[in-house]
Amino acid sequence: MVRCLDLYYRQGRHQKDIARSLGVSAATVSRLLKRAFDEGFVRVELDLPRREELEAGLIEHFGLRDAVVVAAGARGDPRAELGAAAAACFEKIAANGMRVGLSCGFTLYQTIRQLRERRFRDLTLYPLSGESTLEMVDLFPNTLVGMMAAKYRPHVTAYALPVQHLLSLREIERERRRVLRDPEIRKIYEAAQGVDIALVGIGSIAEETPGFCALAESYGVSV
Repeated sequence: MVRCLDLYYRQGRHQKDIARSLGVSAATVSRLLKRAFDEGFVRVELDLPRREELEAGLIEHFGLRDAVVVAAGARGDPRAELGAAAAACFEKIAANGMRVGLSCGFTLYQTIRQLRERRFRDLTLYPLSGESTLEMVDLFPNTLVGMMAAKYRPHVTAYALPVQHLLSLREIERERRRVLRDPEIRKIYEAAQGVDIALVGIGSIAEETPGFCALAESYGVSV
């Protein structure tokens, strides 16, 4: 058994190679390895980085104020778990009277679901973009703003931006210039650029997702 364990664990040999070296069948090698594990000759020790170490590494590498690591799929839908963590983080840093901007997506939907009602007063909520498709309207910025406002009524102010059903970055920029000629819309749009907290679901970073690209570029991020 000792020779079998040495060949398998220390030398990294395959079970068939070990069987040929020892003059036994591959099935015998498999049984020896299982017996060694069952009888305590072999112990498995995982040397995975702890969550705190990962968070500290992210903060240091990217110069972040804070970072929260969520184990993917530990208990169910990872987006729901991420939403719960994001809600807890938001409630830790938010304060009465703050201005909050919302993008779109299922993770933000889950985040808002996890927020506690009437936790804050006098928040002002803004959509960070108006781009949309004709599907999944429950995940649009305007919809999520309304959903979040319902958590804090009556002590909340919420705004909306005109919905733009567009397919390309060029169309988005052209339509944005057009709608911003309206002074009331421009006032909301400019206020949204100066929020205290921006809740942004990144989603898929690609030109096929013009809503994210337009939002990123409006903050000076090259995509």
